[in-house]
This record gives sequence, structure tokens and C-alpha cells, in this order.
Amino acid sequence: MTFTRSLLLILLVLLAIFWRRVLFVGGGGLVSLGHLIQGVVSGFDRKGEIGAPEEILERVLTDNEQASQVERWLGGPAHKPEVMIVMCMDPRLNSEVIVGDSRHYYDVVRLPGSVLSEDVIEAIELGVQEHRLKVVLLTTHTDCAMEKVAHSAAAKEYPVLSLAVQRREEMFQRLLQRPAIASRLQAGTLLVRRFQIDTTTGRLLPPQP
Repeated sequence: MTFTRSLLLILLVLLAIFWRRVLFVGGGGLVSLGHLIQGVVSGFDRKGEIGAPEEILERVLTDNEQASQVERWLGGPAHKPEVMIVMCMDPRLNSEVIVGDSRHYYDVVRLPGSVLSEDVIEAIELGVQEHRLKVVLLTTHTDCAMEKVAHSAAAKEYPVLSLAVQRREEMFQRLLQRPAIASRLQAGTLLVRRFQIDTTTGRLLPPQP
């Protein structure tokens, strides 16, 4: 058996064992490559010359029109998501990278500091009922500006946001006590878990105390 055939056989064996991971990671790589290609011809200038607000809005509308055409051609998701992830609005957090998926399998809720409020809690409960969600992930992230402000002298300049961060545990318990959430948790048909996102890598880590 030649070296080439041996190498091919090894590759086939590895593909047979790890084919799901290979295809999943490969698909994610293609999505990232697509974003890089789009960035060459469109998108916002990262060098500081971003133009006037009217020009930026025009670019947003143009990109939306083109992207929506692609969505119409390819067809949107024909299913409801099974997972909701609540995460901060920090632009460094890429939800597609964090969940490794761009196929709309997730409800993604972006909030300042990913802190819950009464209306958001009700919205999550409604999503559990209407979308039949099975998993809700509540996240914080490293190097969070809101966390820093809430626990510093600057908190007085942002009293509402700072109080929301300080009441995070209280609001989490309120979420768990909502009727549709509590009943599904007791029945074992829903999981609610907390994680911390590594802002640099997007990795989901155990929550910090």
C-alpha cells in the first residue's frame, strides 16, 4: 500500500469517526469565510471613517435589501427554536460564534448587561410557551462595562442600569417562579442554566460567584 493510499485510508477513518464534528465545524468555517468576503465589499469601515449618519443608514438599508433577497431565495427556517440564549448587547459578543450555529435554532435576546427586567421575564415565559423552548441560557460575560460601572463610584451616574445589575439574582429567582417556567422545570421539560461568556473566545464557562 502506497503512502498516498495509507494517508487516504486514515483520513477516511477519521472522517467516519468524527464526521458530525467535521461537518459542523466546517459549516461554521464557511459562515465565517462568508462574513470575511462580505466585509471586503460591504460593511462598516473599522478604521474610523464611517461616514455621516445618513450614509450609514443608507448602507444598512442596502445591505438589508440584498440579505433579504438571499433569504427569500434560500428560504427561512421552517421550525421553531428549542433554545433561548440571553446575552449582553456588547458588540464583541457574536451570538453565531458563541452557539456555533447560524441556522436560527436559537432565540437570541440581547440586553444591556444581560440583566432581566419584569417585561423581559414575561417575554421569556411567552417564548417558552409559544416556541416550546427546552433550554434557556442566561449569560454574563467577562470584561463587562456594566458590571464595572455598577460596582464603582460611577454607579451614581447610571443608577437604573447599576441597580439592575445589583438585582440580578433577585430577578433570576423571579424568572424561575413564573408559572409556565416553574411547571416545566418541575416536569423536567425545561432547563434554565447560567453561564459566563469569555468575551475573547466566546467560550461558555461556569458562572462566576
